[in-house]
Amino acid sequence: MKLTTLTALLCVQAAWASFPLVKVDKITGHYSDKKGKAFAQHASYDLDVVKIDHRNIEVEFNYLEENLVLNDLNTTVQINFDFSFLNVFRTLEFSGVDIKSTHKKFYSNLDELKLFIEPAEYIFTKVEISSDLTDITGDVVKDMSVLEGFINNGDVAVKSIKLGPIVPKVFKQQVIEENPELVKDIESAFCPESTNTIPVMGRNMRVVFKEQTFSGSLLLDSWINSWLYFGGKIKNDQENKKLLIDLYKAKLGIFSIRGLALRTIRNLKLDSVSVQGNRIIVDMGRTFDSGPNDSK
Repeated sequence: MKLTTLTALLCVQAAWASFPLVKVDKITGHYSDKKGKAFAQHASYDLDVVKIDHRNIEVEFNYLEENLVLNDLNTTVQINFDFSFLNVFRTLEFSGVDIKSTHKKFYSNLDELKLFIEPAEYIFTKVEISSDLTDITGDVVKDMSVLEGFINNGDVAVKSIKLGPIVPKVFKQQVIEENPELVKDIESAFCPESTNTIPVMGRNMRVVFKEQTFSGSLLLDSWINSWLYFGGKIKNDQENKKLLIDLYKAKLGIFSIRGLALRTIRNLKLDSVSVQGNRIIVDMGRTFDSGPNDSK
């Protein structure tokens, strides 16, 4: 959920009268332990106070100093920036990222994004993110951050997601516990009784955001081979730097797995993500513990 490439680095936490004019081609980079570096073939941007065009640009972003430093052979620019949203993950890598925005439209695609959450690695391929504020006018747009613009009218598509391994027998039992009236259907749908872990792939994910609601679908491959449908409400509490996600629905075919989904998120044990009832709270203002073996 793109919470996370250089797209976000350039845009998320600042408030604009409309989207900044940005065009960046073929970004590759990484972020780890509150510091990161990225490279791009070309970048141009108009942020009111600065208009610059770069070739073969290097970008360094530093959480502790709250700035971006952009370098090419001829120019160095430092931009103050709030990196609080990166608290969610300690380590990520991305490649093949393109970004383009006009005053009312924002579009980005990336070839690959890797998130490291111990002990698993999650890989997203062919991610496309867009937002369109054409129909939003007046003072509402003036005070709207890019993140708020996205959750009011945004779209995410992902070709494939490596979700990490699960134990089929345990998974089936969890689905039964949440759907006790459908035991026979579950037994028929999920046949494997293996106690070994099996990797799960997600394909063709699509999530649509509209006026702070969201709905999405994802095809789960391997032995599951079923569509996951989900939806709910999302709110950006900008004052407290929190993203509030209320999960109203999560169904695997005809089976409810909302409880299972919420437990899975809780079990990731991300310092800045908590679950209260059916609400997921992303605390973008909370710093993580930087212990030597902690990849959260």
